[in-house]
Amino acid sequence: MEIWGRTSDNTKVTDRTESIYILSCGVPGIEMEQLRRASLLTKEYFEKFCKRG
Repeated sequence: MEIWGRTSDNTKVTDRTESIYILSCGVPGIEMEQLRRASLLTKEYFEKFCKRG
């Protein structure tokens, strides 16, 4: 897989995707609880809108 350049075709989520990873990183000024809630909401959106079949 090409590392540099246009890799979006190689890394996009499709109907053949078997697993994804959600990476949440904190920054100064963002509370840990807010980061946790955002991570959970992202997971919920994937489960709701990216169902198979």
